[in-house]
Amino acid sequence: SGTRRAVGFDEFWDAYPRKTGKGDAEKAWRKMHPPLPDVLIALEWQRKEENWTKDRGQFIPMPSTYINQKRWLDEPTKLANAGVREF
Repeated sequence: SGTRRAVGFDEFWDAYPRKTGKGDAEKAWRKMHPPLPDVLIALEWQRKEENWTKDRGQFIPMPSTYINQKRWLDEPTKLANAGVREF
């Protein structure tokens, strides 16, 4: 049963833009049991964040880091609206 994938992990892996450290990511997934729907919803906006798109995705967290730090709970940056004021 050691070869069985953790429930929801494959869907997470397919959606996650950085494909490194799959074994560590799956271990973290098994340990944390993140809520897949919440993770997928967060990834929708996170993939568009400047930190994730600049420098060819250099600053996208490692998948295991994303899971261990519960990064799906992060909030979108508000830079898109900051400083845009009409007088």
